[in-house]
Amino acid sequence: MSDNDTLVALVHRCPHLKCIDLTESGEDITDSALMVVAVDCHGLEVLVLNNSSAITDDGLLAVVRNCRHLRTVLIKYQSAGSSPTSSPPPTSSQTNEESASGGYMASPSFIQPPATNISGRKWDVFICHGGGDKGIARDLYNNLTGRDLRVFLDIKSLDGERCATPRDMVAHVKASSVVLVLVSKFLIVSRWAMAEAKAAVDAADANRGKVFSAIIGSDITSTTLRNMKEHDVNSIDHPLIHAMDNFFQTDAHHDQWSNWRHEKFTPAHKTDHVATVFRLLEYGFAPFGPSDQPSEIVSEIAKRTRILATGSP
Repeated sequence: MSDNDTLVALVHRCPHLKCIDLTESGEDITDSALMVVAVDCHGLEVLVLNNSSAITDDGLLAVVRNCRHLRTVLIKYQSAGSSPTSSPPPTSSQTNEESASGGYMASPSFIQPPATNISGRKWDVFICHGGGDKGIARDLYNNLTGRDLRVFLDIKSLDGERCATPRDMVAHVKASSVVLVLVSKFLIVSRWAMAEAKAAVDAADANRGKVFSAIIGSDITSTTLRNMKEHDVNSIDHPLIHAMDNFFQTDAHHDQWSNWRHEKFTPAHKTDHVATVFRLLEYGFAPFGPSDQPSEIVSEIAKRTRILATGSP
């Protein structure tokens, strides 16, 4: 296991850490690990890092913004003839200036956010979608980035980052100002996408983010969902579950959408996905159907998303 993975596992299990010193680690600590620290360790007070090209302002800013008790960030580099961990920590008189150990002590207020980040978070918009909707998700990414927004789309934004579980992706959801959810049968069948959607609704419920749902495709429409609204979302007999059974009738394991009928996709998973869909709809939605032109759908969704993210068209 790499040092990066070890750090992620540690903060997941020990979210109440007060001090994290990574100067004994290798050089593989990256922004992605710092994002997890930012999400999980809200009580962090001291962070000590080695200087590394794998850590950028994005990772540091995420920690600074989310860890409200943070008092000290120390970035150490190795001076000629010295070890980055061999010298004592700097005294208070060395705060915000070069330290005796060849490091740099910075208060959170010293680190300034990049000018390109409109929302004040790492991402202005996170695009949550099922695998069958990659095409429209990609078009939305291009449209939204063209509107000067910082947009997370898995196939564009991971930049080599390893996401082993849905929880890894949820960290990016929590670092986003607005989560755009593309509601379709492909969303509902995806465990990863539904974990992202659920995290987005949880954040919206706690006033820590905004969520915007767009119903796309012809299989699931706004009328269909309205007609299902009064049914018990915790029942395995929910009509949306039956509809999904009809959409995905194969149990062939090579079929990437077969997990709806996979033996490990339990009734509890299915009812949880259905409940999340109807929680999403409580925040409103934009319905689109087969009569709408794809380019118009993308343009309209992008316009509404930008308004949510910035307050202006």
